[in-house]
Amino acid sequence: ASYSCYVACHSTYLLLFLFVLLSLLYCLEQENIINESDSVFIQFSRAKNIKNAVLQVYSTSKNIDRSVSKNNTAENTIDASYQPFYTASITKMFTATSIGILKDQKKLNFQDRIAQYLPDTLIKHLHVLNDKEYSRDITIAQLLQHTSGLSDYFTDETIDGSPNIINQLLVDTNKIWLPQEMIEFTKEKMKPHFNPGQGYHYTDTEYV
Repeated sequence: ASYSCYVACHSTYLLLFLFVLLSLLYCLEQENIINESDSVFIQFSRAKNIKNAVLQVYSTSKNIDRSVSKNNTAENTIDASYQPFYTASITKMFTATSIGILKDQKKLNFQDRIAQYLPDTLIKHLHVLNDKEYSRDITIAQLLQHTSGLSDYFTDETIDGSPNIINQLLVDTNKIWLPQEMIEFTKEKMKPHFNPGQGYHYTDTEYV
C-alpha cells in the first residue's frame, strides 16, 4: 500500500514538475519572440530614411499582443496604441484577401454582381451615367480591379465644386466618416467615369 502511495505521489509530482517546466518554456518562448521582434524593429527603425515606425505582433496561439512605435526624433519606443494613424490603402489588401477567402470557401464568385450582396438602398443611383443606371451591373471583380467606372470620393472633383473628402478631412481631422456616408457622398456629389468594365480608374469608393 505504501509502495502504491509512493508511486502515485511520485507520478503526481512528476506531472506537476512537467507542467511547471512546460509553462516556463512557453513563457520563455513568448519572451524570446518579443525580444527578437523588438530587436529587428529597432534595427530597421534606425535607418536614416525612416522617420516613424510601427510594429504590431499578434498571435492568439502564442498569446502575444505586442504593439510599439518609434519616432526617430524621440529616444524611447512607446505603445503604438497611443499614436493612431491613417492606414490609407493598406486596407485594400485586407479587403481583397477577405474577398479571396470567401471565393475559396465558395460563398461568392468574382463575377457575381454586387447587387446580390448589398442592400438596394446602397446600390440605387450608385452608378448613373448619361441618364442610364448601371448600378446593378457592377461585379465584384470590377470593384477589386478598379474597372467599375465609379468615381473616387477621396480625390476626384465634385460636380458642384464643393470639397471632396480629402479636403474635408484636412479641415476637420476629428470627423469619422462612416462607410454609408462615403457612398452617399459619391452618389450625390460625383459622376462615374465610364460604363462598368469599359476602363480603369483607381477609386477608394469601390473598396468601401
